[in-house]
Amino acid sequence: VALQHFEPFTMLVLRFLIIAILLGPFFRTPPIAISRIIYLSFTFSILHLGTMFWSLNKGIDAGTGIIALQTHVPFLLILGIIFFNDKFGIESAIGIILSFIGSVLLMQAPNSIANPFAFFLMIFSAFSVAIYGVQLKKLENVNTVALITWIAIFSIPMMLPFALFFEDNHINMILTADI
Repeated sequence: VALQHFEPFTMLVLRFLIIAILLGPFFRTPPIAISRIIYLSFTFSILHLGTMFWSLNKGIDAGTGIIALQTHVPFLLILGIIFFNDKFGIESAIGIILSFIGSVLLMQAPNSIANPFAFFLMIFSAFSVAIYGVQLKKLENVNTVALITWIAIFSIPMMLPFALFFEDNHINMILTADI
């Protein structure tokens, strides 16, 4: 619904700004090292959400996008094997293979063929959220709401240049939005 009124990067800046304003007063100190928050913010805001909403803005329909985004599961399994020496059996291997075969088949759908750039952006978003999952798995005993707050705070200055460079009419979008 928000993409009907806002460009994707402007929408994300506003989303993070609302989170920071509402939750920031409750979590004045970062729950983990700022350097780790910066990495998490970049992965979550730019690589995952930025490419996901950009993909939707470029024309991939929500249904195709949701299915393509599910490739984050096999990506996460593969990254778990690489970074955490996770073990998996034949069922997991078959699941990973079937998932990627399904993605190739999905790529042949009319909407995907008409919007290959948008489709690949969504696959990249899925891979990025898998990386984000690996980053989160490395954290221990973290207040998740505080972490989300600080990710939002650091995501604003990361996303703002994209909104300013690639989009225009920001004030008009905000003033005329009817959501």
